[in-house]
Amino acid sequence: MKTRFNYLIILIFTSFLFLGNSNSNIKRKISIKLDHVLQLSNNGVGHDWNNFLSINKQVIKKGEELIIELKKRAPLRIEAHSIEEDKNYSDAGENHMDFTYSDLISIEDKNRFEMNVSVMENGGQNAGNLAKWKFIFEISKIE
Repeated sequence: MKTRFNYLIILIFTSFLFLGNSNSNIKRKISIKLDHVLQLSNNGVGHDWNNFLSINKQVIKKGEELIIELKKRAPLRIEAHSIEEDKNYSDAGENHMDFTYSDLISIEDKNRFEMNVSVMENGGQNAGNLAKWKFIFEISKIE
């Protein structure tokens, strides 16, 4: 009788471990795509620009997509960058959005986000002038 009871306890414990591990092995992925970068205004800041999103130290430009595997308890920061390509006065601006794991797994099929970035001219005759950008990106759930 005691042997059957021990066997039953071991069977329940192993089943619990197996089921627990199978749920934790589910990998959740999302896709982040930079759809548009729109210049809203430019008051003499510059003409040549480098605009991109940075996600976990990976860069995507307009039209590009990045697939990310989500990790519990690991927030995701998406940064938008506008950099003026000027050999004399290269100016830059950035903005960011932070997402939790819960935010990201609750995303329906596709969600659209917008972020504004301002760049101030730091030198020359146009010092103090602003250029403003709008970044539009989508986050999609991948099953």
